[in-house]
This record gives sequence, structure tokens and C-alpha cells, in this order.
Amino acid sequence: MPEFIIGVVLGTLVSRGWKRRLSLWWTGPLAVIAVVGDAFVPEALGRYAVTLVPFVLLVLSLAVAGLRSATGLFRSPVLVTLGVWSYCFYLLHGLALWISDAVAARLGLSSVVSVAMAHFLTLVAAWALHTFVEQPCERQLRPARPRVQAGVLRSRPGQR
Repeated sequence: MPEFIIGVVLGTLVSRGWKRRLSLWWTGPLAVIAVVGDAFVPEALGRYAVTLVPFVLLVLSLAVAGLRSATGLFRSPVLVTLGVWSYCFYLLHGLALWISDAVAARLGLSSVVSVAMAHFLTLVAAWALHTFVEQPCERQLRPARPRVQAGVLRSRPGQR
């Protein structure tokens, strides 16, 4: 929940015009240092005390950099598609890790193979969940918007 709230606050800041540029040249390495430093502090401190601020700065710098550029790595079609699927990925990754860990243990496979299997399973399942559940539900829940053609407002077929 704290990460969600922080994400909402960051999104609100950026959508309301936060333009201050934070260099990826220092926010990226700072986040890497925080991840490494996390290994050397007690678990209760590591999750937030060491990594929170560096990751907030990294996310903010990536968001502002993405808005300033019409092209770039984060606007590539593959990454945009993965971003669209990301919520489904988030929902499914724990289950996929659990299943692949059990399968890997039964087959005597390494943990690296287990994690790779989990990521592949999650990606395929996220695509399926997005395509066959999320998109159809979204079409049903969103109100139909009228279309504009040649300066004339027309409703969608079947609407009056």
C-alpha cells in the first residue's frame, strides 16, 4: 500500500506540471547502490529506509524524462505494450513464481531456471488476462464516446 500511495502522489505531481529535471546519471546509480546496500542492513530497515528515496527519485526522473521526449526507449512499442500488460503481470507473478518453484524443485532444476520459467509463464498469462478479461471488461464498463466525422458529431452505430 505505501508504494501505491507514493506512486499516486508522484503521478499527481507529474500530471500537474512537475518539470524539475532529475538526471538519470545519478538517480540510476543511486538506486543500484540502494539495492546493494539493502543486503547489508536488517530486513526491517532495508525495504523502506534504504531503497525508498532512491527509487522515488528514479521513478520521478524517468517520468519527467519520458514526458520531455517524443521518442526514446520508454516509448518503444514493445515497452509500451509491456507497460499495458504490467498490472496483469503484477497480479499473476506471485502465483507463477510459486508454481515454477514447485515444478523446478520436483524436476531438480536450478533456481535460475525456475525464475526464468516464472517470468515466461507470467508474461504469457498477463497477455491472456489483459486480452481476454481486462480489455473486454473495460469496453463494457467505459461509456461509449461519440465519434466526430468531418466536423459533424455522430454517435456510434446502434446508438441514438
